[in-house]
Amino acid sequence: MIRPLAPLLVIALAACAQNPQQAQQQMLDNQARLAATQPPAKTADARGTYVALVSTLLEQNSNYAALSHLDALEGKYGTDPQTQLLRARAERATGNTDAALRHYEQLLQGPQRAAAEHGLALIYAGRQQWDEARRHFDAASHDAPTNPFIWNDLGYLALMRGDWDTAAQALSRAVELAPNEPRFRANLALYRQLSTGAVDPDIPTEVALRIQGEARLWQQPADGLQLAQTLSPTP
Repeated sequence: MIRPLAPLLVIALAACAQNPQQAQQQMLDNQARLAATQPPAKTADARGTYVALVSTLLEQNSNYAALSHLDALEGKYGTDPQTQLLRARAERATGNTDAALRHYEQLLQGPQRAAAEHGLALIYAGRQQWDEARRHFDAASHDAPTNPFIWNDLGYLALMRGDWDTAAQALSRAVELAPNEPRFRANLALYRQLSTGAVDPDIPTEVALRIQGEARLWQQPADGLQLAQTLSPTP
């Protein structure tokens, strides 16, 4: 007997005939429709599909769309630490840092504690409240010591403060935990350029030239520094 294809598989096959951007948008639209129309017996699966949709939107920087879908998701299935974390990420990405801070603080006593500490650290770093940012980065790295994004962001904050020892330790951890992440390698190379003047031989020439340019900017008066875009968009 030939079994019918699952709805998401049919969607995926149909998407192959379109260009990548159209295919991706159709996949998101269909995920939203499926999540919104699942019968009660499939509530858990439907909720998981909706959570995956919101996560994808955040990864694509479609942050306002993510907030809209979060409203629908929580209206239908309720709020839990996972959706609170997604909402905090979306609020932070849209510049509503006060709301994001409140959501992160509500998560400090639960299973999302490390991600919440990381989010708080990014907010305080964006406000140039360095001591608060460092406190939350330290807490996040203690709670999730194998998360390379936390180590990378802690290392970059240390670079901003001229704390070479912390920068070296944190950025080295990030690179070794995620050796294929080019952003982490570039940050470690920037540390070496700033601290010793040496160019990392493993970095491509065009990246090395950009790092040299960044290093010159870093050597300008501190009032001209902005929060680096290499800090992660997550959590």
